[in-house]
Amino acid sequence: MLRFSFAVFVLALLLTACGSVKSEKNLLVMDTVVSLKAEGEGANEAVKESAEWLRDFDKRVGMTEESEIQKLSDNNDEKYQEVSEDVYEVLRLGKECTAFTEQAFNVTAGSLTALWDKAREAEEPPNVEAVEKAKSSVNIENLGIKIEGKNLYKVSVKNGASLTVGAIAKGYAADKVKRIYEKNKATGLINLGTSTMIATGDKTYNIGIKNPRKEGELLGVVKLKNAALSTSGDYERYFIKNGVRYHHIIDPKTGYPANNGIASATVIVPLSHENAGAVSDVLSTALVVLGEDGVSLLSEDMRALFVRVDGEIIKVNGFEMQ
Repeated sequence: MLRFSFAVFVLALLLTACGSVKSEKNLLVMDTVVSLKAEGEGANEAVKESAEWLRDFDKRVGMTEESEIQKLSDNNDEKYQEVSEDVYEVLRLGKECTAFTEQAFNVTAGSLTALWDKAREAEEPPNVEAVEKAKSSVNIENLGIKIEGKNLYKVSVKNGASLTVGAIAKGYAADKVKRIYEKNKATGLINLGTSTMIATGDKTYNIGIKNPRKEGELLGVVKLKNAALSTSGDYERYFIKNGVRYHHIIDPKTGYPANNGIASATVIVPLSHENAGAVSDVLSTALVVLGEDGVSLLSEDMRALFVRVDGEIIKVNGFEMQ
């Protein structure tokens, strides 16, 4: 496993001849290496503010005892608790996306993700009784959200439910960083660990699509401009037992890792869609869970790529890859 210092590495701060500032920074947050590239009048400020916000957001939604998400899950007695605006918003979007994906993504499936996290550590699948018990609390009605006054954000969790934002938090963070760039008159590439990224501005970026069955190999390259891209797959966190691959993308309805013959799914969402990063993040997960049936969730201007476990590649809505 690669080990990274929690220090921020400044890779480049360049001033071009025409006066356009360029700034680039890598940092370790949300269990991944985030790469921020910006250029424009306020590029330095955009990268600095984005890095500070990402560190703070990571503390609020990370899987630590002190995070707001964990505290909500630990105190699941239906009482409303005050939360930050960002936690409220990511849960509000999570609740909407749970309904939109017909629960292929479910923000209240924390008990299932925790169960399978332990299973991966032990490299032993849980028994049926444990899965059914964890699944019993997965219900979006167990999550309540409300705003009191102008800016008092409150959330309640009940019936033993536990929250999980793993399939939406990076997308939400990419959207937030995009808005910070815009405020500071900067554009660029916002890369949340290659699984979710946003490209803004006039530049087109070449993004490699991983081969889910051959580590270090690319299937091809896509061009990304003014759009969000997310990829989900069964190839990063998994174990194999008796010939079965048990990965981290859990179907909330069955309680088990998704099993639709899909190794990975990539979704591209134009920035004309509100919360494009969060939407692409959730949809890439939902498509792995639903398989090709999930195509119905895509609007005509959203592109998708499926890679089946047998290596077959399926392109949707004109997905282009070189």
